[in-house]
Amino acid sequence: FMKMPGPKLDKFKKLQKSLIILLASVIVSTNMTGFVLPYLKLYKKMAREGGIDAHGEEQKVSVPENSYMMVECDEQLDNIKATTQEATQYGYITLFSAAFPGAPLMAFVNNMFQMRTDGYKYLCTYRRIQPYGVEDIGTYQSIFELMNYTGVMSSFLSIIYRTTVIPKYWPERWGGSPTKHQLDCVFMVCCGFFACVVLVIRLLIDDVPFDVELQIKRNDFLNSKIIDHVADEADAVVLADATHCDIAVHPRDAMEEYLTFDELFNNDDEDEVTDGDDGESEVLGPEEVVHPA
Repeated sequence: FMKMPGPKLDKFKKLQKSLIILLASVIVSTNMTGFVLPYLKLYKKMAREGGIDAHGEEQKVSVPENSYMMVECDEQLDNIKATTQEATQYGYITLFSAAFPGAPLMAFVNNMFQMRTDGYKYLCTYRRIQPYGVEDIGTYQSIFELMNYTGVMSSFLSIIYRTTVIPKYWPERWGGSPTKHQLDCVFMVCCGFFACVVLVIRLLIDDVPFDVELQIKRNDFLNSKIIDHVADEADAVVLADATHCDIAVHPRDAMEEYLTFDELFNNDDEDEVTDGDDGESEVLGPEEVVHPA
């Protein structure tokens, strides 16, 4: 659909050339600032601290000396710069992919190259970085989502108003060529259809998988029991029943009087109590009864 007569073709070609130059400049500058500059800082520090002699040859140093001569990484600032570069590259791909279809391929090759350079940079150039966890990517999540929608609108604008796709496949019964109002209707229908597709996908696919959500709820439950000391539901019922009791104070003890030994065993005639042996039984009196422990 790139075959367009007149000024439309010239404008589209200018847009393509501009995108190629801009994207190539972004890729080159990203690799220069992300890999070459840290390596130059490392070389300069090694030359100053004695890691490299006057002839430019690397000297053998111990592990602590090598760690000292490495470049210190600003974890927060480095992450912000890296994510900003990725967002800029993603913006060129989504916003202008219709005008320059080769942008995703260039970005893919650049990402494959950058993964290896970043691995070398973090292992051999920077000091050891302390890992830490984060909740999400923050504001960049909203930026990426916004670029998705604006990228679709930009692609539809380029295809509908700057190419001959719509006039070429326009039905003859609707007229020889679409009017400006008809092109506007086509643009709104395409954007609305894409918005409905995105909405259906977001409803069908959960942002958080079920297993992850289950582990999060389990972690929150354990924290509530261990840290916040929240009682279980069964414990709350038992405690409520245990702490509730009726207390009545009477002016006189209403319990029955304790029985004596003779009254308890009906031993009015001071019967003999034996130890249970029939052969040689030892006679025990009422006061000498031995109770088992």
